[in-house]
Amino acid sequence: MDAHKNISCKLLDQIAYFLARLSILYQAHWMAPTFAIFFVMIEKNILNSKLLELYRVLTKPERRAFKKWLHSPMHNEHLGVQQLFHFLETRHRWSATTLQRDRIWQALYPEQPYDDAHLRYLLFLSLEVLTDFVRYQTALEQPLGWQNQAIRYFAKRKLPKLARKEIKKAERLAQDHYPSAAFHFHQFELEQWQFELEGTQNRTRSTNINAIAQHAALFFMQTTLHYACIASSQHTFKKTAYNLPMLEAVLTEIQTQYDQYRAQPLLLFYYHAYYTLKGEAEHYSQLLQFRTEARDWMAYKERRDLMLIGTNYCIHQINVGDLEYVSAAWEWYLMGWEENLLLDDGVLSLFSYTNIVAIGIKVGKLRWVERFIEEYSNYLPDEHQLHYQSYNSAKLCFARGDLEAAMQHLTQYEYTDCCSVFRPRFC
Repeated sequence: MDAHKNISCKLLDQIAYFLARLSILYQAHWMAPTFAIFFVMIEKNILNSKLLELYRVLTKPERRAFKKWLHSPMHNEHLGVQQLFHFLETRHRWSATTLQRDRIWQALYPEQPYDDAHLRYLLFLSLEVLTDFVRYQTALEQPLGWQNQAIRYFAKRKLPKLARKEIKKAERLAQDHYPSAAFHFHQFELEQWQFELEGTQNRTRSTNINAIAQHAALFFMQTTLHYACIASSQHTFKKTAYNLPMLEAVLTEIQTQYDQYRAQPLLLFYYHAYYTLKGEAEHYSQLLQFRTEARDWMAYKERRDLMLIGTNYCIHQINVGDLEYVSAAWEWYLMGWEENLLLDDGVLSLFSYTNIVAIGIKVGKLRWVERFIEEYSNYLPDEHQLHYQSYNSAKLCFARGDLEAAMQHLTQYEYTDCCSVFRPRFC
């Protein structure tokens, strides 16, 4: 059974197409109905194709840009690809009916008999064109990497003057970026090209080897600590043991050379975050400083990490009986609400939803909690929205002393998910 599960959809498509052609070729009447049913079941429409999966996630600005890309002969030379995307854009809605393969073929080639192999090739080309566009858009969002590509090209073509010009541009761009792991990686690449251009020209001159090693080390250290924090968080729930090479060496290096790394605040953030997840209070106090001092320079992703790690520490302290951390947990969640840090790809976790309600009730913010329950239930996974809204509304009604309303809400709640168990024990 495992072998069958591993067969790709693409291979199944090819098998179905081959069998259908065989049934026609040999006129095997006793086999044809079986082949035809199998063929139709798989081949009927493109609603679940990789092409539609990617195309439907494009934003409106991205679709406008892609339309220009599509009509540029530099990026697409196939008229059928243009016609296919025009067909998709002109459908009122996408469904199994509107995206039937024979309908698509009839719209694109009304004078020709249906050719499934041709249509599959057209879908393949369309996905390649769309993927190239996505690569281009992604590169535009990473100006440092974009600049490094130009430097790489000029260096390989032995154009040192143009390469140095691009290096200076990249250095100016880097001044506007805070020292994240991605920043150090790009700087490492930049310094490498600088070395290739200058380092071998004159053996008596000093080179930038120190800078190369420094950025390589900072990238490694910061990335290691980041994933050490993730591993520590996952261990709480999954009990999975992770072995991160050289983690202890990284921790020792920062501990013994702490003053040297003060110019790398993001590195120090993950250093203190790691020990905070281990339950060390002195490092938690450092996170409180980051909450107030790092708002202007810390990116959304790291800011959200800060909020989650601070909250997890407080919840842990509450669960071991230290109720002084209830108000601290509220402050972390309030930070997440004010700075729009609560959602992960537009979804609020069941843990956060239930804990925010519980802590808000505990600190007496009942009106705020009422609005939160109503507004943020829409961000829960669809299958849990009604149950968790009912459950938390019941808790709020109970806190207000309205037992009858609490019971009414509980009649709509189904205890089918163990997530509710993992709430602060004071709830």
